Amino acid sequence: MASPVVSRQIWGALPPKKSFTRNIPIEYVYNGITRSPPCSNFQQCQHILQSIQTSHMAVAPDIRYNFLIGSDMLIYEGRGWFVQPGLSSDYWAQKKKALYIGYIGSFGLDLPEGPKIPGGMVELANNLVLYGLENGYIRQNFERVDLF
Repeated sequence: MASPVVSRQIWGALPPKKSFTRNIPIEYVYNGITRSPPCSNFQQCQHILQSIQTSHMAVAPDIRYNFLIGSDMLIYEGRGWFVQPGLSSDYWAQKKKALYIGYIGSFGLDLPEGPKIPGGMVELANNLVLYGLENGYIRQNFERVDLF
């Protein structure tokens, strides 16, 4: 079972300008990094999520991620299970069939070996995917893609 998810209402999300429902089951799971400061408690994460959403809504109808994971070990609802993610144009063909999970922070993205996401955060993402598999939201033979 997935860890409890902090709803949009709890973290103070703005209503989306528009949303597009997605096809279920999901075929692709994309993992990304928000390139923001990390957050280690709810208040920090709430502030960062609101800032990310405001930034994304300058060019998109809502925050781009379906779910986000903070260093406070909480999963935050972005667009949720049933709304298409706001992927870049490189991935538009897949976005109707994709789930986009964002790790809040940068995690040494500029290091030659790439980012180092803490294991507990990766475990939360894996639990979320497992929940999606168990409930038929994600196809059994889905493809996972890291966008960092």
